[in-house]
Amino acid sequence: MKTLSSPQFINPFGMEAFLEAWTSELMPKFKVKPLEQNFMIYSRPVLRGLIHFKELRLSGWNSAWSQELSIDRINSLKTVTAQAPWDYLKIIIDDNSENSHYQAALNDISQHLLVLPESPHYLADLSQGWQGYLDAKERKSRQSITRRIRQAESLNPKFKAYEGDGAVDQFFEQFFPLHRQYWRNKQGHSYFEDSHERNFVIEWAKKLQNTGHLCMDGLMLNDTLVTLHMSLIYQDTLFSWITVHTGEYPELYPGLLARYLKMRAAAEMGITWFHMGPGEYQFKKEAATHQLHRHSWLLMNPKSLKAQLYAQWLQRQRSGHPHGDFDKTDA
Repeated sequence: MKTLSSPQFINPFGMEAFLEAWTSELMPKFKVKPLEQNFMIYSRPVLRGLIHFKELRLSGWNSAWSQELSIDRINSLKTVTAQAPWDYLKIIIDDNSENSHYQAALNDISQHLLVLPESPHYLADLSQGWQGYLDAKERKSRQSITRRIRQAESLNPKFKAYEGDGAVDQFFEQFFPLHRQYWRNKQGHSYFEDSHERNFVIEWAKKLQNTGHLCMDGLMLNDTLVTLHMSLIYQDTLFSWITVHTGEYPELYPGLLARYLKMRAAAEMGITWFHMGPGEYQFKKEAATHQLHRHSWLLMNPKSLKAQLYAQWLQRQRSGHPHGDFDKTDA
């Protein structure tokens, strides 16, 4: 699989629609203190709440998507520090050619910068169309994809678009119960049990709909709904965000089928990149043509003793000498 270097994607999670919805619906949940340049301070509990770190974050971090840095944002840290004390800054950033400049700027603030690996993101290159995508895959993978689609052709597969007034509410009236049931059964909990999370995604989707960046649809087989999917489209990139299947036609693995049919439809629309979204799952690796490496950056405040101790613990973990369970968190 190829590695993307210096990607130039728009970050949907740094756009105004996301930040407005996050601020109004999720900021109260996390009880954070808003600061300049979308920074905020989160009181992060460790050791079952015996200790709290003042963790400086960018809004949207918890979606597992990457954030964006800029020199202006880094320079604002000096103002942020004057506004409120913090122990360390944590961000997730894509690997790109600008990182060396950002590291240098951060080192001017503190010499204690830790760079830790994160799971990569996976993308499919559709710039040569659907057939070009298939031709670039290994033979076994190509045959698997075409066989999966061929099996469904007799069932008249088509996507039902959710568009127009009331579409967002209609979509999520169907989506939330399915998502909650699936994740309750799988791991005992769905984050959409939380009304803040539900309200956030509804508000965000409505803002995206108003700007033409929202795509909500359901895959139909023989007029039976089998999956629901929300994605974002910015320029020539489709960001796959959340999906759920209804339990119909399980023998066809509808989640995988819907992904490949969606990729084919996206290629026909002129989309050149299909972003698989967060999560290091095997099916994303199999569908992808490229991976995008990412890292967590932790900048320790030199004035915080707790941060220095935490940095020492992290460095011991990295060197293969774990000591205790300091990082077990209730967050």
